[in-house]
Amino acid sequence: MFTYIYAVPRTIIENIVIQKYKDETFFTFCKYTTIRFFEIVYIEEGKGTIKINGKTVPYKDNSIFVFIPDDIYIIQAETPTTVTAIKFLKSFLEIPRPIMQLFLLMIGFEKSKKF
Repeated sequence: MFTYIYAVPRTIIENIVIQKYKDETFFTFCKYTTIRFFEIVYIEEGKGTIKINGKTVPYKDNSIFVFIPDDIYIIQAETPTTVTAIKFLKSFLEIPRPIMQLFLLMIGFEKSKKF
């Protein structure tokens, strides 16, 4: 099996894919089609709207959206937007807590941030 990595930094850990997009105005990873896994989309910087299951909501700096299988969404950026998309299977949620904490540190969440 081949993994193709384009201009987008991408990290693959068992059962999870992490992609970071910096200062983008168009996102190819989210087309308005049904998704097959869980996704957490963290918008670090930017302004625009996100259409989720037929409803449009605004986003701004430090917005977080969580999607479940069968959701559909698309990001419509008004300004250059920096996004981290974390996609995972249900089996990822069964990881022991210490490993999950290490993972969160690896992707840039600091201990001082509250979830």
